[in-house]
Amino acid sequence: MRQLVILLITFVLISCEDSEKSLDDDFGLGLNLSTPYVQEKNIQSINEAFSLSDSAPWGFKHGGIDFFPKTNLVSFRSSCAGEVSKIELWKNGDKWQVNIIITCDDEFTILYIFEPFAADEKIGKEQLNQIVISKGETVEKNSLIGNLILSIQGGHVHFSLKQNNEFICPQDYFTEEAYLSIMRIIQNKNPDWKMCY
Repeated sequence: MRQLVILLITFVLISCEDSEKSLDDDFGLGLNLSTPYVQEKNIQSINEAFSLSDSAPWGFKHGGIDFFPKTNLVSFRSSCAGEVSKIELWKNGDKWQVNIIITCDDEFTILYIFEPFAADEKIGKEQLNQIVISKGETVEKNSLIGNLILSIQGGHVHFSLKQNNEFICPQDYFTEEAYLSIMRIIQNKNPDWKMCY
């Protein structure tokens, strides 16, 4: 009898744990990434998403998704929990940007590039000062990373997912909620676009 009671209690506990799972638990492939932005309403458009070929609608290979905000100083957050592996101010051609890598686990990393589209190093340094995390820090999922400075020429945040150091389509690794949010932004201007090509 005692074994039966223990068995019933174990079954009830397992059933309760299963019922507390969100719909997103079964959507992604283990990472369950959130959106890189804090609020969907602050993102104007996605002009380039992920593509492994030049046949994508934007006409070139692109290892991530570019989020163009509506206003200055829009906030972006970590899509996964992990360790901040890199933060650097870097000159890409004649434009300054801030590169951030967060290591989610032994297999996956996420890359953020805050691109204010500024040739002035001073704006690049101001962008670096808008980053609120530090190299070596452990961050939780949805932790604030920083805000994007928009220069006169515009700007965006580039988001990439890497698996074993190779760029991959992030579509299957987002939660269902995050995937649907990103697709609403993509298809607001381009109804027939997909996230990955």
